[in-house]
Amino acid sequence: MTDDQRQALETLWRMYGHDGPKWTIGNHKLIQRLLHVPDAGLEASIERYNAMMDNDPDKAITAECVAELKKVLR
Repeated sequence: MTDDQRQALETLWRMYGHDGPKWTIGNHKLIQRLLHVPDAGLEASIERYNAMMDNDPDKAITAECVAELKKVLR
């Protein structure tokens, strides 16, 4: 991950995680994993957290968050 990507992820984390205005626990944990686990893949991380959250919509990773993450990580 480049420094620019890391900075963009930290910005997204303030929006979708860390009690940001579009926070869900799934968004928070996904972005946190991408920031702190080397070589954490986006798709594998999404599947992992959705399974952990029992696909509960109140805990889910939102499509909007995933779209923003894909823009940063391409």
